[in-house]
Amino acid sequence: MRKYLILIILLASILPVLASKGAAPAGVDRDEVVFVAGEILCDCGCHPQSVYACACGRSDEMWLMLGDLVAKTGSGEAALATYVEEHGEKVLLAPRAEGFNLFAWLGPLAGLLLAVVAVILILRRWKANPEEHTENGTELDTTLDAGYLSRLNKDLENMQ
Repeated sequence: MRKYLILIILLASILPVLASKGAAPAGVDRDEVVFVAGEILCDCGCHPQSVYACACGRSDEMWLMLGDLVAKTGSGEAALATYVEEHGEKVLLAPRAEGFNLFAWLGPLAGLLLAVVAVILILRRWKANPEEHTENGTELDTTLDAGYLSRLNKDLENMQ
């Protein structure tokens, strides 16, 4: 039993190292490549994840490509901007908070707040001006349409 426990602990300590992405190209800070890979979606087609988090073979290819891009541009920010310029904003893990993207994120929240304010105002108006009710609440106002009531009475007499 003790042998299995040692084996499990050994595997648990080795697996994260094996599963992590490879080294960055020579002369490139690995943290810069990790930053870029964490901001870009892997284009493998499986579950949408960042290049850094995805475990498919395509993410390994993209990791190397992003490392080369960081080496060419000199920084992670410049590499990210270059990659987004080439492939469009759809490759970003989260859209930038500017322009229409900002409206898309804040629009539903503004609509919800507007609806809450409208409901509060309507409830206040109803509470402030309750409708007047008759004494027993069942009487009909017969003064409004006497012609209709007379036709109704004639029809009821004809039925009997």
